[in-house]
Amino acid sequence: RCEVHIGNYSDFRQRQQAAEKPAPALPSPEKKERFSEREQQKTAQRSVEKKRKRLGELEAKIAELESQVAAIDAKLAADHAGDWLKLHALVDEKGSVDRRLQTLLAEWERLSAELERQ
Repeated sequence: RCEVHIGNYSDFRQRQQAAEKPAPALPSPEKKERFSEREQQKTAQRSVEKKRKRLGELEAKIAELESQVAAIDAKLAADHAGDWLKLHALVDEKGSVDRRLQTLLAEWERLSAELERQ
């Protein structure tokens, strides 16, 4: 019997060794199930960590917005010397900051409730 091989002897040996390697064993159903469970646990843990991180970010932003509201309230309580344009601008700014604050508070409450359930 005669076989033709293209390449040098090193190429021939590499092809022989590749042909001799046994096929990788398929994981058992038990291993697949354990792997799947572990992946689900990792995903759930990552989700919890992301929520905790976001919760911390929200708390910092909420504190910042609350200080902005307090500063605006102080400006509103000060003497305006009849400058109604400035007064209206401050009221508009406070409304805008309040809306952002309410949005962040709602998200903070939702995330807190989700983390308590987990």
